[in-house]
Amino acid sequence: MTFDLSQAQAVIVLAWRHLSCGRPQEASILFDLLVKLMPASSELRLALASAQLGCGRPADAAATLSVLESSHDPVAHFLRGRALARMGHMDDARMAFNKYRECRKALP
Repeated sequence: MTFDLSQAQAVIVLAWRHLSCGRPQEASILFDLLVKLMPASSELRLALASAQLGCGRPADAAATLSVLESSHDPVAHFLRGRALARMGHMDDARMAFNKYRECRKALP
């Protein structure tokens, strides 16, 4: 399946709408499709992980975020910390939250 730019933007808007309206399952399906179509987009990966957390799927969220583990984006580390904490991996979650704080301090 391929989308042109305007179609992709429409799907992105719809996915965000689902997520913001408390429908993480629908958002997760759309963001998963978008990540497959645009795997280099860290923003879409973050959105997918957020939707997966909203669906109660922390292991999927952690897997989605594993690509961004070396990122300097604080949101990636915050979401990863949440996912790990929900899975009961408290030491790893603590390290992810520490990385989140380090990245936040480095922001201008």
